[in-house]
Amino acid sequence: MSGPFLSVRPIDRKLWNGSTEALEFEDGVNVLVGVPTTGKTKWLQTLDFLLGDFGTNPFENSSDPTLAEKYDAASTLLLIGGEQFLVERRWKEAGAKTKLFVNGSAISPSDFQSLLLERLNIPSLHFPKGNPMSPTDMAPA
Repeated sequence: MSGPFLSVRPIDRKLWNGSTEALEFEDGVNVLVGVPTTGKTKWLQTLDFLLGDFGTNPFENSSDPTLAEKYDAASTLLLIGGEQFLVERRWKEAGAKTKLFVNGSAISPSDFQSLLLERLNIPSLHFPKGNPMSPTDMAPA
């Protein structure tokens, strides 16, 4: 049984001067290879951030303080079951820092993650919080 799958097309990072850097992917499995400190991890962090990571912006919270000034935004094209989604993060645009833009429309990271799971036919799991056996949660005998 097969269902829709997620395919990542180019990841683009927009520099402050308007130019872009791109990481292109081929069909199938791709491997990032290179000497240390050449940016492999930063590309993966960029992809994670574009997929709705709730963590911090990898450019603003980097060990390299120049990255926050160097880049303005990042984007990727995702293909899911033949449907295209242009996903962007614009951390220097007023009011956009905590949002993703999917095909031009603002969306919260959690709503985008729900959209991805729905399109990929992956059920969303919710786990109860707290200890179900604690005395405060149990009914009196």
